[in-house]
Amino acid sequence: TTGGAASGVVTPMSKFSGDAIVCVAGIGSADVTRSLGVSLPIQRVRATVAQTHPARPVTPIPVWAPQAAFRPRADGSFYLGNGYRGIDAEHDLTLDSLRHLRAFLPTYLANRHVVRLRIGAALIEDIRRRGTDRAQPLSEPAPNQRLVEQNAQGFARLLPQFRDVGIARSWAGRIDATPDLIPMIGLLPSLRRYYVAAGFNGHGLALAPAVGRSLTELIVDGQSPVDLWGLRVERY
Repeated sequence: TTGGAASGVVTPMSKFSGDAIVCVAGIGSADVTRSLGVSLPIQRVRATVAQTHPARPVTPIPVWAPQAAFRPRADGSFYLGNGYRGIDAEHDLTLDSLRHLRAFLPTYLANRHVVRLRIGAALIEDIRRRGTDRAQPLSEPAPNQRLVEQNAQGFARLLPQFRDVGIARSWAGRIDATPDLIPMIGLLPSLRRYYVAAGFNGHGLALAPAVGRSLTELIVDGQSPVDLWGLRVERY
């Protein structure tokens, strides 16, 4: 920062300067912004997905049922996830979970039947990461094998002919969530020339073209083609 304004970015490879800095680091946006002394209310939730062995095709259409969701693939296998009555995601508690508890509590209470809180390795990793003033890469999240089994059982109940198809692999991913489940897009109030586009709650790829254009025109022309007031960072 220079004179109370963002002026550059430091990476492991080099340093870059700019008249405006845009933070679009996905689930790492809160970590990057924390290096400037600002704690964004963004929490990471973890989702588990699995892939079956190839089987006979039944439909080309993805299905979201009460106890399981599946997406057919060209090789005959299926991607399996949770149904809309199952566990949608897990939140691994960190220090920021406590810091932003008041902001997130209403959303958690409204969704407590589909979100599970976990305490363990993620908290230890978060404490370790606080020893540096630079954002550090996150470790790969571990899939929850219990959820893999539950989703596989729901899939088998939905399509009994695939009861014995078996799971080929499983993995997990993280989603950046905000207290109102709506992205934050715009200028950081406490630091001039630092813009944030984060907290897309799993919809970042779909919104990226429109967000990119809106931010570009906001920075270059001083006005976005769409009204971003409702997405402003300071609404929290």
